[in-house]
Amino acid sequence: MEKIFSIGQELGHLHIPQGMLMDMKEIHTVPHHQVIILCTGSQGEPNAALTRIAAGSHRHVQIFPGDTVVFSSSPIPGNVIQVNRSIDMLMRSGAAVLYGAEYDIHTSGHGSREDLKLMIRTMRPRYFIPIHGEYRMLVSHQKLAEQVGIPSNRIYVLNIGEPLLMTKYHARKGRNLPSGSSFVIRGKVENHEPELIDERNRLAKDGVLIVALVLNNETCQMISGPDLISRGFVYVRDANELMKTAESQLKSALYGLEQKKEASCEIWEHKISEVLQNFFYSQLQRTPVIFSSIHSVSHPTQVKDD
Repeated sequence: MEKIFSIGQELGHLHIPQGMLMDMKEIHTVPHHQVIILCTGSQGEPNAALTRIAAGSHRHVQIFPGDTVVFSSSPIPGNVIQVNRSIDMLMRSGAAVLYGAEYDIHTSGHGSREDLKLMIRTMRPRYFIPIHGEYRMLVSHQKLAEQVGIPSNRIYVLNIGEPLLMTKYHARKGRNLPSGSSFVIRGKVENHEPELIDERNRLAKDGVLIVALVLNNETCQMISGPDLISRGFVYVRDANELMKTAESQLKSALYGLEQKKEASCEIWEHKISEVLQNFFYSQLQRTPVIFSSIHSVSHPTQVKDD
């Protein structure tokens, strides 16, 4: 923002009286009602100045009761939650917050159609590749380029991972390159299958339930368990009755496998998952990720009382 102000002054678009701009570190030397702070963060970006100010973590700026904060743009799709969080934190600090269509103060950070046309006319590119935004926006940008004289066969609307090979005389699309989200784990960049990410999201949302039991491998009877261990699903002390009911229903369902002398761990695991998922969804409308820990023993140790 400082660079934009500097360029704006050099080009004569901004006329700021001498001494009106001041260093952020000096704002405490001026009465609060005489200070206006222009900063980034109207879209709730995590590291932007306004977000840090709202959270109370900015080094030089603090919100006081009676302050007024103006959001100069409406939140774009996908940023609504972050913006609302910043607004809530600012209001908790006592600030009056002006935002949204109610005040009609939205200021776009993007060039208008005529601005884009002017840029294309000025640059006169041999090839034109619209970027940024959704696909429909790229197509609209393509049509603008055609309106100012760029031949349609020199305009390329590309998908992610689709390269354009250019020489001095021609351009053509190349073979698709690997693309997508990458994750940094312990300092290493790894690409994971969507199924793994979906599973992690489910773990974070609904938690984990571990079922532990011990089977006699010869008689197919339960020696101990089933014991339910919750991690991130429900707090056991507050849901003691719920967990006892779940254990009771599971034990009744597994009794049928005992009677059939079913020794396959896969069948036991399937039955455990089926019973618990149905039960917890009916009670909580949530289905945790269920892990079964089944230990089979051939000759269980007999413990005698002294």
